[in-house]
Amino acid sequence: MWKRRKSDGESVSPDKSEPQATAPTTEKKMEVRIGPSTCLVGELFSAEETLIEGLVEGLVVVVGHRLTVGPKARIVGPVVADELVLMGTIDGDVEVKGKLAVHKDGHLAGDVRCYRIRIDDGAHFEGSVDVLDPTRADDPDLQLGSLAQAVAAADEPEEEPAQPPSTDWAEIDDVNAA
Repeated sequence: MWKRRKSDGESVSPDKSEPQATAPTTEKKMEVRIGPSTCLVGELFSAEETLIEGLVEGLVVVVGHRLTVGPKARIVGPVVADELVLMGTIDGDVEVKGKLAVHKDGHLAGDVRCYRIRIDDGAHFEGSVDVLDPTRADDPDLQLGSLAQAVAAADEPEEEPAQPPSTDWAEIDDVNAA
């Protein structure tokens, strides 16, 4: 494959007659996967393709990518995603920036705000649907993300109540003894 060095120190160059090894040009697509035996309690924020096959209890936000809820998966809580493919179960409100597809045997119990929706025969849906007009995307009343903002505001820590002053039991015993 390579020419041999000449004794006078000339550089080595590749031999054009032999095939060159090249690195593959395709990259493996990275994704977040919550497996079928996984239970996540809390908030899930992702900026990658996300596949949920287990149980998630809490807010799920997928920005800029698709969220896929597998056939045996269950989400209990609000969901915000750019695109949502539902084959399992969601018990909570849903906001989708792009397309929401509820496949056969998919279950959705909650209110939906989206620009496009498809519900297949055999799917179960319980709630209301607000299909937004994409030509009015600049209207602040129609902006998606209000669900995530409302959930985040509800999760803000409340101001701690004032604690009563600590009691020195020795002082109380002295007063009672007198």
